[in-house]
Amino acid sequence: MRHYLAFPFALAGLALGIVGCVGHRRGKLLAVVGAVLSFLSLGLGMAMLVGYALH
Repeated sequence: MRHYLAFPFALAGLALGIVGCVGHRRGKLLAVVGAVLSFLSLGLGMAMLVGYALH
């Protein structure tokens, strides 16, 4: 069950990071960092899921 735990948070963070990068707003660097970290979390979640499936 915990192999799926990263997906909802990573997808929400990625979506909010992309929305935060669009337009003229303050904190764009923070939005980019959040989007990158969410993308890495999504990749780590996929790796955990594949590792569990192959085990």
